[in-house]
Amino acid sequence: MKMKFSFYCFVSLLSLLFVLVVPLVSALSVVDVAPRGFVYQETEVSYEAAQESLDSIVLIIDEMEALNFTVRYLNDAYAEAEQAFLAQDFRTPIVIGQLALYIRDTAYLGRDQLELFDQELSRAAEQSIDVTNAQALHHDARAALDEERYDAMLSLLEQSQRMLDESRTDHNRLMLIEKVQQNFFVRNKWILVAFFVVVIVGCYPLFSGVRHALIRRRLHRLRIDFDETQQLLKRLQHRCFIEKKMTTTAYKLKSVYYEEHLAELRHVIPVLESQLTGRIVHRKGVIEVQSGTPLAPRKGKKF
Repeated sequence: MKMKFSFYCFVSLLSLLFVLVVPLVSALSVVDVAPRGFVYQETEVSYEAAQESLDSIVLIIDEMEALNFTVRYLNDAYAEAEQAFLAQDFRTPIVIGQLALYIRDTAYLGRDQLELFDQELSRAAEQSIDVTNAQALHHDARAALDEERYDAMLSLLEQSQRMLDESRTDHNRLMLIEKVQQNFFVRNKWILVAFFVVVIVGCYPLFSGVRHALIRRRLHRLRIDFDETQQLLKRLQHRCFIEKKMTTTAYKLKSVYYEEHLAELRHVIPVLESQLTGRIVHRKGVIEVQSGTPLAPRKGKKF
């Protein structure tokens, strides 16, 4: 008898919890669980605007499905927006329409950042840098994108970048310690002898030669950086305007960095070349300096 009474009490408690919890869960909107970065922009609420928002959500879902994005969240959002529209609630479809645009842009940006960081991990691994922890976080970020956990994806991307920077710093520190531990004088005795001989013969020519060698080395690195940055920008343009795998908004956000970096290189490289050639070129004329050796122009490269 007591066991039956306990069982009935347990069943009654479960029924009460079901009655209390289910309405709360069903009343939860997709906007309530939207990514933290989403902010609704107030706009005119009307039947036409709500209908346009519904149409845009459908287009976004089709577009993201074609690019193999997960769209379960957007499908739920569309169902809620359509239900609200049929109930004459025109504001909810407009809010969800803005949310769908934000989700699309965040997903595109996240995938682009994941691909770029994957390339950075490959380059770091080639330099014998430990990328284990950063790679694990990168994998978790990609899984978060597939599961539509956009806040988690952005957070994991930031953590993986920070972890890679720390690993690179540790690697450079170890390399420096290893070099310092080597016997400097034994390893460089002939270089030291040649250095002192050159210093005795003439300090100034040596200083000038070293200075020019350093400038040439730096100029070489900057030219390589310029070519690589141009290739990255072209690849970005190809993805946006030819392959249509990136929105214009995401392209503008990412291309700003490359264009600013190219502008800086276009300013620095001619200055270094002028230091080597002794010729300073301005738009309204040429100022020639007697010292310096002319540089052969690079074919096909204009700065």
